[in-house]
Amino acid sequence: MESINHDLQASYSVIRLLEGSNLNSESIFQSLPGIFAIINEKGQILRGNLTVARHLNCQFEDILKQPFANLFSDENWTIFSKQLGQLRNRGIDREHVEFELGIEDPDMISGERVHYWHLGTMNVSSPAEGELTIIIGEDISRLRESEQKLSEVFSTIPLGIFYHQPGRQN
Repeated sequence: MESINHDLQASYSVIRLLEGSNLNSESIFQSLPGIFAIINEKGQILRGNLTVARHLNCQFEDILKQPFANLFSDENWTIFSKQLGQLRNRGIDREHVEFELGIEDPDMISGERVHYWHLGTMNVSSPAEGELTIIIGEDISRLRESEQKLSEVFSTIPLGIFYHQPGRQN
């Protein structure tokens, strides 16, 4: 009887440690800036952060099995899925893919918010969901807006101002 009691206490301690670990990993996922998701071979979200839920216009609890494609216009999803296909059909030397692509955002004048995407494969022990892909998308739309403004400023400055001949005094 005492042996069973020790086994139950040990099991309870292990379960508490696992629950604490799960809560810590969940808080890390939520604190990641930008978009974070893990998708299966069908493109369904298995794990994601609050940013993904906000872009999908749903509650955090409802993102499970949502199509990741819903973040994109049809044209951009075609581009994204080609990059995803390249990652999955890679050779041994290709463990991740990085590229820029916009997601739909009605608040932006252009209709989309540009992100820098990092795609990588995830090693899994259970083949139930197939090959899993880790996706991280960093919002770089403000950087692109700043680049556009700088470009407009420099395009309005006459080139003669920048011209200087060495050795000649003005």
